Amino acid sequence: LPEMLIEMYDLIHMSILCGSNPFFDYSFIKAGCDALSWDFPRLLSYHKIDVPTLGIKLLLEGKIEKIKQATLAEFFGMVKQEHRAMADVEQCIEQFKRLTFPGEQLPSGHDALSDLLSQAP
Repeated sequence: LPEMLIEMYDLIHMSILCGSNPFFDYSFIKAGCDALSWDFPRLLSYHKIDVPTLGIKLLLEGKIEKIKQATLAEFFGMVKQEHRAMADVEQCIEQFKRLTFPGEQLPSGHDALSDLLSQAP
């Protein structure tokens, strides 16, 4: 893990971790930073966005039964996929876009969210 963090440094430096259960990933990143003696609190923001939790409105409206990535995938009519890291990331990005920009036509692909967020004020 520490070797991977060296390669990911520019990506994660001062970023907010966003994903499906980012608290799990956060613990691994923190352990890797500790192994490298990096100043963890300054490297990565303590803020996290749990994408499935953004679906709370759907849960309260009775449109979904659980707040999980798989449940949201079913609700949005996304193709059921194998549980693979990159496929999960791409699905999570698509869910983030649909939950935060409902009804809007947004570009697809794993670079689209970065492009969109870079244009934010």
